[in-house]
Amino acid sequence: IYPYQKHKKTHAKALISISDYNEPHYFIALGSANITQGGFGGGNLEFIEAFSNFKIFKGLSPISKAIKEYLIETFLPVIADEVNGLPKRQIEKIAASLKKVKGKGDWPQIMGNQNNSLIAQMLNTNGQKISNDELHILSPYHGTTRNIFNDHFSKPRWIIGNKESILQVSNDKYDFHRLNDDRALHAKAYLIKRQVTYLLYYGSANCSENALCKTVDKNGGQLEILLSRKI
Repeated sequence: IYPYQKHKKTHAKALISISDYNEPHYFIALGSANITQGGFGGGNLEFIEAFSNFKIFKGLSPISKAIKEYLIETFLPVIADEVNGLPKRQIEKIAASLKKVKGKGDWPQIMGNQNNSLIAQMLNTNGQKISNDELHILSPYHGTTRNIFNDHFSKPRWIIGNKESILQVSNDKYDFHRLNDDRALHAKAYLIKRQVTYLLYYGSANCSENALCKTVDKNGGQLEILLSRKI
């Protein structure tokens, strides 16, 4: 486990374990959970997807080609530049092992915010308001990003939570509900309906300006990862 120190705004969460014994076996987990008691220890409500080709993990899917390529070409090089105390050769060794892994299928897709904001990739509307689309948001936080979503969706719905309650917002109507769970909500997910297709985005990005609206390279945004699936 290597903590970031040079890039203090890193918010992406990735767990990568690869064994090169005989053939490359891997366990990769991406999502909202930090490596803490609250995250992987079960203290928070999290949204994580894990990929593996170990036979003992029968319920896990193999990694997709898109995720494999992103980790090798974009994420690991960023880690090599930013992590304090991790030799570059070790990152290169991880990337070399990952290259041997067979990526299968096109989903889930993966998005980062190195060069383009996450919200631009999610909306992909060329600035046009899409009145027929639906949006559902699950996030512990929200801020001015809400106004940006309101410009694109006629009926955005929000779920913002803490360990005591969740807040549902629809057309400026607020409804509070008790959680049947004493854990804090830390998951982040965005469900967008486009005509007859639902796209689910989930990962590390809260519904905040730093996470969704800024890029890492140009305007000091947080380094984030979102996965996406058609459902």
